[in-house]
Amino acid sequence: VIVRDSNWFEFLKDKKFGLQRADLVDPEFEDLFDVYTNDQVEARYLVDPLMIERLKALYKTYKAKTITAAYYNSKTVLILIESSTNHFEPPKIDTSATNMREVLRLQKEISHTYQIIDHLKLYSRDYEYND
Repeated sequence: VIVRDSNWFEFLKDKKFGLQRADLVDPEFEDLFDVYTNDQVEARYLVDPLMIERLKALYKTYKAKTITAAYYNSKTVLILIESSTNHFEPPKIDTSATNMREVLRLQKEISHTYQIIDHLKLYSRDYEYND
């Protein structure tokens, strides 16, 4: 688990999850984030120097107050970026389905999601989509 401000997490990690703080080698990253794990070796494997650079860049690019990330299963990472905007909110019920302003707003939000995926390179270019 990677958290921006670990104060709220301190209570939970000791009481519920049995996680320990991982010490990584990048002081700038450690000023921004705290990493908690139940396996120190795996934490260094998952949060490698390349991922550290990508997360620092993501934080700077989005000027995020808080970023939290969690790895689970062997191929999944969940990233939460605090925002004052309610993303992917549908328009009001009386708004036309062909309202271009709303269509473009949704397109922009989807585009931002893809930009985060591209920024962190969380996919394989060899992946093929099959229906």
